Amino acid sequence: MFAANLHGGMFQLLTWALGDDGYVYVLSTGFQRDKPVILHRVRPDRLTDPGAYEPWGRGPDGRWAWGSPPVPVLDGAFGELCLRPLGGRWILTWFDQGGYRFEGLVADHPAADLRTAHRRTLLRGTSWGAEDDTHVARLYGGYVIPGSTLGDLHLSVSQWNTEAGWPYRVMQFRVRGLL
Repeated sequence: MFAANLHGGMFQLLTWALGDDGYVYVLSTGFQRDKPVILHRVRPDRLTDPGAYEPWGRGPDGRWAWGSPPVPVLDGAFGELCLRPLGGRWILTWFDQGGYRFEGLVADHPAADLRTAHRRTLLRGTSWGAEDDTHVARLYGGYVIPGSTLGDLHLSVSQWNTEAGWPYRVMQFRVRGLL
């Protein structure tokens, strides 16, 4: 169990993936879609041990290091996150509520400078009846589907008409040529 206020509430919504170095990399934020993203790593056999998570932050000398207090690796307000290794790189996707869109970035590693990573809007939100191949009404969620590549990315995206309570859908979208 992790405290809700751990790391200023930025350890409530987590996404993780196993790297080829034996660590699970964990990007996290708050449930409220109003916080930045922080990074930790942990060994797979210690996922349930809160004390085993090593934060990525700035040490006393100002350099980034594991074990330093966590510092946001991405600024802004983030929702539903999805981190996956893909084709020798790492992809992070998320819901940007303020921009009403689904974003993605590609980096060499989760501890790379994510602020300068290649970034792209993958889908945009819209109103009911105005949907098309790149616009989804009541857009949220969004997760990378296994088998995706950087050239042929497949996403599961949620849609829910909260005013009527129905329909709730999960749809598959395809993004070609992410880079």
